[in-house]
Amino acid sequence: MAGGSVARPDVLAIQRWLAAAHRSPSLRQRLYTVYAAVLVLAIGGAVVYGTASRALAQVVSAAAVARWGPSVALLALLGAAYWGTVQGPVVFSTADLAHLLGAPLSRAALVARPLRRAFLLGF
Repeated sequence: MAGGSVARPDVLAIQRWLAAAHRSPSLRQRLYTVYAAVLVLAIGGAVVYGTASRALAQVVSAAAVARWGPSVALLALLGAAYWGTVQGPVVFSTADLAHLLGAPLSRAALVARPLRRAFLLGF
């Protein structure tokens, strides 16, 4: 190496290689997953809704909702914010991290697309 400079690999080439190495599921597999999730949620939702509406009508009153509702909503918002902080929008496997952190790549350019996609899906 002349002058101590290190040639930086092309980030787009690395992203194309990662996309080829980690093939996404087919459209049929994705549709089946969505179908199964909708079916389970519909059945479970009907059961839970019927049970909860009968049980909550006996316990929760308008005064209790007015008194405890804002506190419960604030705790739910705090929990969602904490979960978002812990979970994070970009997830890499351990093998990907070992490869990426050891490579002389621009990390900002490498994670920009997944971050942008996660940001757009979040809003």
